[in-house]
Amino acid sequence: MSTTIDIGVDQILLLPNIPAGMNPLVLMHLTYLLRSRNDHEIPPIEVWREGGNYRLKDGRHRFMAHVIAGRQTVEAIIVYKTR
Repeated sequence: MSTTIDIGVDQILLLPNIPAGMNPLVLMHLTYLLRSRNDHEIPPIEVWREGGNYRLKDGRHRFMAHVIAGRQTVEAIIVYKTR
């Protein structure tokens, strides 16, 4: 089960190794799409709920492009952990 919402970029917690291995061409392309308002082409990121914040599960390039583009929110799918 999952839910899609807009989340403030300041509510996303990153794993320590997220910036490593980023492809600058992918970031440039995604940032261009965001700045040109073609963000409908960018799928939502996936997050887990963690306390009052969210932990990034998938979409590190998409998330960082939102930060670089100066966006305040990012569309995210909240993925619920199953036990």
